[in-house]
Amino acid sequence: MHISRLVLQEIRYRKIDFILGVFAVVVASGCLVAVMTLLRGHALRVSELMEAQQADTLSLMRAAEDDYRKITKKLGYNILILAKEQDLNAFHTQGYATALMPESYVEQLVNQKVMTIRHLLPTLHEKITWDEQDNLPVILVGVRGEATLAHRPPRKSMLDPVQPGEIRIGSVLHERLGLNKGDTVRLKGRSFTISEVQPPRGNADDVTVWVHLKTAQEMLKRPGKINAIMALSCHCQGAPIEGIRKELLAILPDTQAIELVSRSVVRDEARSRVSALSRETVEDQAEHHAQLREAREAFAAWLVPLILVGATVWIGLLTLGNVRERTTEIGIWRALGFRSTQVLRIFVTRAMITGLAGAALGWAGGFLVGVLWSRAEGVSAGSIGAGALVDMPLLAAVLLLSPLLTALASWLPAMLAAQQDPAQVLRQE
Repeated sequence: MHISRLVLQEIRYRKIDFILGVFAVVVASGCLVAVMTLLRGHALRVSELMEAQQADTLSLMRAAEDDYRKITKKLGYNILILAKEQDLNAFHTQGYATALMPESYVEQLVNQKVMTIRHLLPTLHEKITWDEQDNLPVILVGVRGEATLAHRPPRKSMLDPVQPGEIRIGSVLHERLGLNKGDTVRLKGRSFTISEVQPPRGNADDVTVWVHLKTAQEMLKRPGKINAIMALSCHCQGAPIEGIRKELLAILPDTQAIELVSRSVVRDEARSRVSALSRETVEDQAEHHAQLREAREAFAAWLVPLILVGATVWIGLLTLGNVRERTTEIGIWRALGFRSTQVLRIFVTRAMITGLAGAALGWAGGFLVGVLWSRAEGVSAGSIGAGALVDMPLLAAVLLLSPLLTALASWLPAMLAAQQDPAQVLRQE
């Protein structure tokens, strides 16, 4: 009789033993597949969530960075470009520059690819007496609209320009002279309409009047002249004052630049901190998910081997019991001429069929349990697709290793059966 036919009849005759063996493999392979499917589902879902969370976090952080940029921009300009001959001691003592430079310097900067500064605002400052208001000492400032760098997109001006025929006054002048927005005043023989009253700032701005730059140049007889260019350092370049000076001197060698340190420090630290917070938030989320993954992998690391060892022992004991129950039958096989290798093949082949059948059923059941388990823990298969949970290498490993495992588990009992002496077995019976 052919070995394969004998094995099939053996399975058909001893159904209970075969079913118990298949059940052992189903439990082992099913647990393995269920746990690995759960881990795969979590990994895919975590990757999906991480991408979404990182996108949301980065979006929020970019919005926060933009808010910080707008807030810190209210601190005002933090770079002053002055004429080279300007005495800085006199500048700090008086509070404004006295050395003049051409207004055309602004256009030279505009036409160059300046990378370290932006928001260029030419100004003309001078302390005067307001003849029409009892010779009241005030600071006259001429300003115009900001110059837009040729290589950069236009940006909203940090300081609204004063239109010709209008005047802007500080809070002290408003209170002392009783002047309000919309009033008409005269300064240096010219008539102006008050367009704005500045809020208290606690500095020289409170006793300052602002007019259009060209008007101030005419009033002070400084045609085409300015005494300062106000600017804002570019945070994206991380430009220190030394870098700004180097770039400016290459374009305007007859100038010098000073940094308003308190404003620069607050601005840079605020924007750097929100950028660091963005990175820390994303890193914390990644670390949290990594810890969850490690916990599940640690659980699988002891559960799966324990189940595999239990199933192996179970199958070995079933085979051993089967051999002991069939001692007489095995002796008859040997007496009929079956070689020991053929007897061994019968038991090993039966075990491999048991392993293959259990592997197929175990993979299907384990995959279903893994999907349901994932869903119970909040990993919806619908969000990533159940097909994404199918691990083809795992399927191949289960179908190949399960028959091998059952063959190894039954090897020793099968060897005992194959080595029995038929004469001795039949004599005992």
